[in-house]
Amino acid sequence: MAAEHLETADLLREPFPFPDNHFALVTFSEVLEHLPTDRVNFVLSEIARTIQPGGVLIASSPNQASLENRLRLIKGKSILDMPNEIGKGIFGHIRLYKPAEVQSATAKRGFTLERCEMESNNSGYRGNSDSSWVRRFHRMYEYLDGKVRILDSLGDTWHMAFRKTAANSTNADHPSSRQN
Repeated sequence: MAAEHLETADLLREPFPFPDNHFALVTFSEVLEHLPTDRVNFVLSEIARTIQPGGVLIASSPNQASLENRLRLIKGKSILDMPNEIGKGIFGHIRLYKPAEVQSATAKRGFTLERCEMESNNSGYRGNSDSSWVRRFHRMYEYLDGKVRILDSLGDTWHMAFRKTAANSTNADHPSSRQN
């Protein structure tokens, strides 16, 4: 068995320790919402730099426009807080994104969206008991979501697959593009 090699880097402060066009597939799952907003462009540019043309980026993140978040806002609560049933206080989400925002940001870096799926997974952990009105409401929503596709945009989590269609382009957010 070959020895495994693990690379680490502070993705907020330094370029990824991989050469250009190194990967055919990159997963970026449940990370975007934890990044400081001023570093998102840098991280996306690094992902674009390290994916081969024709390569795939698979990303997922909580949906800013989900039904759950809309209900939280109506109740005067922050969408960055986790539900009380899971934990108290801030979970470390800095900013949530809508799929269209991510599609736009990745398109600027040479990616095309191949597929976007919304997931609703509320009923399993919402409410204080199986018979609570909150859990019943979310189960009804999930049932309707399966039958009526117009509710897709209200899903909890988006999952997106992108294909890199363009060669690396110069990006002002990437350190190698800065001129002295």
